[in-house]
Amino acid sequence: MVKMIKGLIKNTIICFLSFLVWSERNITKLKGVSNIVLILRPDNIGDYILFRNFIKVLKESSQYKGYIFWLAGNIVFSNLAESLDRQYIDRFIWMKPEKYLLRGGNSLINIISILHTIKINSILYSKKYHTLIYPVYSRISKYDILCLGLLALNKITMKGDNANKENNTDLYNEVYSNIVPVNTEPGIFEFYRNREFISNLLHEDNQLAKPFIEKMMLPKPKITLPEQYVVIHMDASDIIKEWPEEYFKQITLHIIQKYNLSVVLLGLKDRGDYFTEIMAFEGITNLYNKTNLLEAAAILSKAILFIGNDSGLFHIAAATGVNKGIILCNGQHYGRFVPYPDSLSTNNFYFLFPPVIKDIQKNQSDIKAKYADGSYENITTIKPEKILKFIDNILTSQSKENSF
Repeated sequence: MVKMIKGLIKNTIICFLSFLVWSERNITKLKGVSNIVLILRPDNIGDYILFRNFIKVLKESSQYKGYIFWLAGNIVFSNLAESLDRQYIDRFIWMKPEKYLLRGGNSLINIISILHTIKINSILYSKKYHTLIYPVYSRISKYDILCLGLLALNKITMKGDNANKENNTDLYNEVYSNIVPVNTEPGIFEFYRNREFISNLLHEDNQLAKPFIEKMMLPKPKITLPEQYVVIHMDASDIIKEWPEEYFKQITLHIIQKYNLSVVLLGLKDRGDYFTEIMAFEGITNLYNKTNLLEAAAILSKAILFIGNDSGLFHIAAATGVNKGIILCNGQHYGRFVPYPDSLSTNNFYFLFPPVIKDIQKNQSDIKAKYADGSYENITTIKPEKILKFIDNILTSQSKENSF
């Protein structure tokens, strides 16, 4: 508790000092009525994909039509957002969450963190906003502190949980003027919760059916790709979500050797020995560290099958309309991000979980409650033999039966 209080005090002081540094030179700008709507989305790629289509809804609504929209978001999805959403967002501010209000570590890390925090705050504190929207269900305390210091006529968030709160502390009442009600039952699919938030905020029923990426806005891949190919992606936001490289190697070779299909590898992490061994086989197009997020989306949109972990790239694959996919999941936040509900019509998407989850999956309410707090199972207990059966089923038949 003492450590948490010290951290909150330190972060508040940093925010306050950075506000003072820039407020004096910008004080005249803060007078008068503002027509800027600031959306705060410092979370990950998948979170943005499940929200981004609602930015257009906000921009074109009777409530905010004609307003200027700013987006303060995670720099990891900057390339995608600036290309796809520029017609709705008038200014982008890119944050590095791992460096914003970082606590602990060595002095150099702290200095870098403080400088990045001051840089971001100097931009955000230099304006007065009509409306600030932090539309995140599992909010993080340091962004509540940021919102506390911003000057906005309306500060809006959604009713949420304390999954990312230190010692379950919450700053709802101190920060926000409007806490929009949403369904707080465990395992509500994130896209549907976002839709409910937007509908309740605007007091207008919203019928957006599913997240989507407009294919016509995607660039033509710079390299020549095979006519038919399978995309494999081994990365994830956390190592606990990564299926073993050796298992991926087995399924990659199975696809090449049994079906004579090409495999395109996407991702960012250095895979070392994996590439040394697998690149000896024909039919591999290695695009690790060779594409940005927008280019990866274009490549995904033309794949006949996507195989990967529960990650941002999987959500992009689904949004681009990839017809078939195998998603490897450890069960974390079950129902909220995976599996996709049947109502989204993601035909031939198979969500595979550790066997222990299969044992209790008949009772959906129990399983959603069990993993709502971020608990998970060992993803390595999903064996390659299981995946090979689904690959064979997908590539040799038109079955649409999703299974564990």
